[in-house]
Amino acid sequence: MSFYDSTGRMEASIQKPYSEDTARLIDEEVRKLVERCYEEAKEILSLHKKDLIALAGLLLKKEIIFREDIEEILGKRAEPLKLMIAK
Repeated sequence: MSFYDSTGRMEASIQKPYSEDTARLIDEEVRKLVERCYEEAKEILSLHKKDLIALAGLLLKKEIIFREDIEEILGKRAEPLKLMIAK
């Protein structure tokens, strides 16, 4: 992860366009964000563990699977929300 200077360039030099306090703040906020996303991903995978195991088993048997195979295990995909555009 990178923090770019105001010109949009990422410098390889040691000099940074921000203070050490700002660098620590950036590092901490990024660490929190990554940790929160990691925990959320683990929770989603745990909630769907049974389906993931079934899907993995099917892949081991068939090696190649199609939409119908996935829909049989996971169900049909929800329709995407359509945005209403005011005329």
